[in-house]
Amino acid sequence: MNLVLKSYSTTDINIINKDTPTDDTELQISIGRKFKQNGNTVILYLFASISKACESVQLEKSFQIDCKIEGIFECNSSISKEDINYESTLLLMPYIRSNISTLCGIIGIYNIQLPFMEFN
Repeated sequence: MNLVLKSYSTTDINIINKDTPTDDTELQISIGRKFKQNGNTVILYLFASISKACESVQLEKSFQIDCKIEGIFECNSSISKEDINYESTLLLMPYIRSNISTLCGIIGIYNIQLPFMEFN
């Protein structure tokens, strides 16, 4: 395998739950990522933010979940930066999806599942 996940950790979680959404509330989901490489070591930072769609332009939100995770990978030198970015994201997505789902259970709201996404 060209890329191996060595470790991951949740680096930041923020929750605002002043007005709990119901299962028919339209949500806005934002996913972002960035990576840096030092030799054969790659660090991917993956973050997700979920808020009510009707509050997308408001600074003060009544509901928001932000989650950031960091993954450390080893790769061989023949893998391209595009492939590193793509593969490392695919490997970390299940962890951030699990974090969001677990957070929903902890704060007592319906389960929000991040959709499967294609990244380029």
